[in-house]
Amino acid sequence: MADASTTAEEPTRKGRRPGKPETRAQILESARRLIAAGGCSSTSMRAIARDAGVDNALVVHYFGSREGLLREVLESEAAEPPDFAAMVAEHGPDRLAEPLAREMLRVLGRKREHEPSLLAVLVGMGMDASVASEVLGDVLRSRWIAPLAEALRDAGVEEPDLAAETSATLLLGLTVTRSTTACARTQALGDEEFVAWYAPLLRQVLAERR
Repeated sequence: MADASTTAEEPTRKGRRPGKPETRAQILESARRLIAAGGCSSTSMRAIARDAGVDNALVVHYFGSREGLLREVLESEAAEPPDFAAMVAEHGPDRLAEPLAREMLRVLGRKREHEPSLLAVLVGMGMDASVASEVLGDVLRSRWIAPLAEALRDAGVEEPDLAAETSATLLLGLTVTRSTTACARTQALGDEEFVAWYAPLLRQVLAERR
């Protein structure tokens, strides 16, 4: 009986990846590719499983739910924050704009060669799923706003929380312009060209509020 049951299951399992640890990375990559192409709302667990070549149940096994999978994919896209305290100590608030603009490009800029980060793409799409908005908010708060505000507070900047939040708002504008074809001229700018254009706005936020 056991042999017959095993034989009956074989057609269903044909062509599917077994539940091995390395399969997890393939699921994440499939999810990233599908989200980048169509957004979060239109990307189903079944579509991700099909693209990765695994059973839908295996995706649930690794990530618990669709929301859990989307959150992990998006969180993995954001680079670790810079050492804001060291940046402020080295440059001071008056000269922080240029290095801060470069870090903006790194944290939520191009994740891979010739490709914007997934978070940047979703910002350009209008953040079509609540989980995407939540993750972006978490990333900005924990990896940008909170540590930058602390460093600015230690440097004596007036209203450091507001300054850090305003810089994050400018960061969102940056990711949108770098990820949408509606801003072709901005897309064509190299990183240093963009810093030269963008830094004066940051300087007003960071240096003039002392």
